Amino acid sequence: MAITDSDIAAVLAAYLERYPQEAGQLAEPLRLLAEGQEFASRRTFPMHVTAGRCWSGTALRLS
Repeated sequence: MAITDSDIAAVLAAYLERYPQEAGQLAEPLRLLAEGQEFASRRTFPMHVTAGRCWSGTALRLS
């Protein structure tokens, strides 16, 4: 099952609800999603998502 940009946005939103202090680190991906960047496509740069997990921060917390 492929992930969609709305799936990615939902994961980021849920992650930020739990870890709001990391909003600054995720500002760029959130901005690109809001502008219609297709993260789910492997051909999209400067950023794309190809994994089933999203890691952020030095503690490597799973969202």
